[in-house]
Amino acid sequence: MRRPRRGLVLLAILFALSVAVLAVPRVEINTPIWGLDRGDEENILGLSLGLDLKGGSHLVYKATKEDGSAADAEDLEGVRKILEKRVSSFGLAEPTIQLLGNPADRVLVQLPGLSGATIAVDFDGNTVFAEELEAFLQSAAVGHPETKVSIDENQLIARMDELRPALRATDGSVITESEADVIRRAVEDNFPVTAVISFAAIDPETGEIPLAAEPADDSENAGTSDDEVLATPVPQPAATPSADGSDGGDPTPVQTDEPAPVLADDDTPVDVGPVTIVPEITIEQIQGALVGIGLTNALVETVNDTAGEVIDNFWSIELIGVRAQEFGENGDSIPTLAEEAREALDALSPLGVFVTSGTIELWAVGGGVQEAKHLIGQTAQLDFRERKCGTLTPPTIGDAWPPDGLSGEEWRTVRCVDETYWNPPYGGGEQDIDIQGSDLTDAFAGTQPGVVGPVVNISFNDHGSDEFCDVTGRISRATNQDVLAIYLDGEELVAPSASTAICNGSAYIFGNFTAERARTVSIQLRSGSLPVNLELIQERNVDATLGSDSLRKSVIAGIIGLGLVLVFMVMYYKIPGFVAALALILYAVVLLALFKLMPVTLTLSGVAALILSIGLAVDANILIAERTKEELRMGRALLASITTGFDRAWPSIRDGNISTIITCIVLFWFGDRLGTSLIQGFALTLGIGVVVSMLTAFFASRVIMRSIAGTSLGRRIDSFVPVGSIGVDRAIGSGE
Repeated sequence: MRRPRRGLVLLAILFALSVAVLAVPRVEINTPIWGLDRGDEENILGLSLGLDLKGGSHLVYKATKEDGSAADAEDLEGVRKILEKRVSSFGLAEPTIQLLGNPADRVLVQLPGLSGATIAVDFDGNTVFAEELEAFLQSAAVGHPETKVSIDENQLIARMDELRPALRATDGSVITESEADVIRRAVEDNFPVTAVISFAAIDPETGEIPLAAEPADDSENAGTSDDEVLATPVPQPAATPSADGSDGGDPTPVQTDEPAPVLADDDTPVDVGPVTIVPEITIEQIQGALVGIGLTNALVETVNDTAGEVIDNFWSIELIGVRAQEFGENGDSIPTLAEEAREALDALSPLGVFVTSGTIELWAVGGGVQEAKHLIGQTAQLDFRERKCGTLTPPTIGDAWPPDGLSGEEWRTVRCVDETYWNPPYGGGEQDIDIQGSDLTDAFAGTQPGVVGPVVNISFNDHGSDEFCDVTGRISRATNQDVLAIYLDGEELVAPSASTAICNGSAYIFGNFTAERARTVSIQLRSGSLPVNLELIQERNVDATLGSDSLRKSVIAGIIGLGLVLVFMVMYYKIPGFVAALALILYAVVLLALFKLMPVTLTLSGVAALILSIGLAVDANILIAERTKEELRMGRALLASITTGFDRAWPSIRDGNISTIITCIVLFWFGDRLGTSLIQGFALTLGIGVVVSMLTAFFASRVIMRSIAGTSLGRRIDSFVPVGSIGVDRAIGSGE
């Protein structure tokens, strides 16, 4: 009896370990040489659930080369490896990435369990509070009552359960726009942009704003000291009040209807320039100009100072529906509503002040599927360019400088920012730097002291470090104070200067990053650029509610099926049926623990295969019980009948299960070739189930049966044969 006892101890340990694995939602073991991290706290028993059970996104991308031709197999294999690296770094739950077509021309990406979405929005002037935005997004107008809005680094972060993606046709054209775009327009319509305007003083004869003239350098004043030269500045409009009225500005408009004469020391009148007046514009005229461009709902009001007094020549206009900058087919910018309003008012009378607040400066959709799509589809090509800004001194001695009437302070601001001024003839343009994506050794999101918001830390190999050291050294020594422009996918991120050469091989990129965007950029840079262009041609979302309902029904069906099988086995086969029930319970627990540890992603087809494998495990126990019954009929003792019954049943069990395993291998191969994950999930789950059932049906059942035979129940031979069996009288009382 020692061997059955040792076997029982082994089975008890196996059962206890399996239960422990399933009882802990997440199994995490870290050692210096080996680590294990399995399980998902949000799923039942911590199992990894597939797209059809947990919900998620089904994305199909079409791959093309830059010249528009179809990508070849080598390019697509490179795409698959890069995407696997990206989504694994992103932390997506058991994604599926497959190549479709024969030959392959599409990429299938299945992202189970992705839920939630975030919208990061920044209003110019911080005119909208978090509570206001949250109330609007929760309202019936938007329909997201679950929305929560918080403030992070002066940005409003709205978190939602999900955002409906754009619905696309098979050719990639948009049928229904994304919900994020719809929400943005609703926000723009609900939170108007405020424009504060003031009209400039003009020449009443020409209707134009007079320009200041340089003082004449005549011989009469050649010997006069500076304090003796009389000059009259051109009148300027009043200071601009703040949008919230906290700073009323200068309430006194500059106006000279009949200017007093300015006299020199000898009482000779001095010409002080043209007479200027501030035109008397009414609210009705402003409204009429706005109605002319279709703004019938614009609200025009006067501006008050802190004392509540009306400030002359200042108006506040609420513009509803100011959209972001859009571009036409040829790349030209389309005037925004605010720009059209400015042109209409400027045509009414030249404007001196036009200041807006409340425009959306940032609208970034991330989190869940949106951030994953951003991660998958973009190439993340990082470019470094040395930008030679507009010169601080005139190119030719005697030229008016700075150009275009800019002040010295304005020129120092725009000469490195405005493309017009850092390109010839004012600047030297940009030169590429010999730093490639392959020169990056690492990129990761983080923070830096003194920098507000997340940054992307990067490090270079020896070649990249040397080049970066050279360019930062040149910039730090340049008398023109040039900058290093950093571009991501052709879009400028930041253009910093350098006070010293950076030669340690490390740097960081900062910009208008959210935490998720910084992580995404770092993953893209670390994984490399895609060798082809990916175009999203199909997107299908599986509702998490549908997945949960399918899982619940599948679990109920499995429990009912297992319960009926156990009842039948116990009632018909008696003690062998009871042993089979124990073996099936052990089988189910061990199999689920293996699924969690491997891990195996359970799909609906996988659950079906799991239930089917239970039937195969029962089939093995039925063969053993029938063989044991035949040996008892032949007059063998109980222990001898059990041993012989197991030995004779084994070839049938082995051959049947091996044939099933071969079928699973064929199904898995075909599923891989055809890109059908449902077939693969079914084949994998069934194959593992069959292997485990062979262990429990033969080894576990044998140990338990022999252990029971050694007890007092072993004297009741009729309890070891099915109901209705006869011919066992000769076995009663027989020895081994």
